[in-house]
Amino acid sequence: MQKFEDSLEELRQLVSKLIIVQESLVLENVELKKELNSRENKINQLNLENKRLIEENKNIKIASALTGNEEYKSLMKLKVNRLMKEVDSCILQMKNS
Repeated sequence: MQKFEDSLEELRQLVSKLIIVQESLVLENVELKKELNSRENKINQLNLENKRLIEENKNIKIASALTGNEEYKSLMKLKVNRLMKEVDSCILQMKNS
């Protein structure tokens, strides 16, 4: 009978330790989820900033082309041609309406 009680007590201690470990893991999981959320937000912010900088860079290249920078003249010509095609397309649609 004593052996059974000892085994039961040992089992209770093991279960108690497992409960403590489980609670610790739950807390760690919560912290990791917070960190993940924070990093995802940071990535989203950086992606938005990256898109803004890419657009700003395009605008600077266009401005450089307008001021006569040889490096960006072909870029400006392509942009103007694209805009002209859009305008022509709009005019054509207006005529067809």
